[in-house]
Amino acid sequence: MSHTLPEGLLELLASLYPVAQTVTSFESITEGYLGRNFALETPNRKLFLKGYRHADRSRIEAVHTAKIFFATRGIPIILPYVNEEKT
Repeated sequence: MSHTLPEGLLELLASLYPVAQTVTSFESITEGYLGRNFALETPNRKLFLKGYRHADRSRIEAVHTAKIFFATRGIPIILPYVNEEKT
């Protein structure tokens, strides 16, 4: 298992997502096209942390809007997890 989470990321995640406060393991996902992605595990669930290549929040929000559009039409897709700030 790779332990390559950027410094401070786990603390930031825990402050935004209460579920991340109990992360017991993480693994860098090397497959995939773009981004820096991680598999996180808590005692009760497995999560996927997607690192976007875009720093522009509006581009990321557009991707999330498209994902919600597909999901509401029955197309299987991993939806974003809403954080404590509801963003």
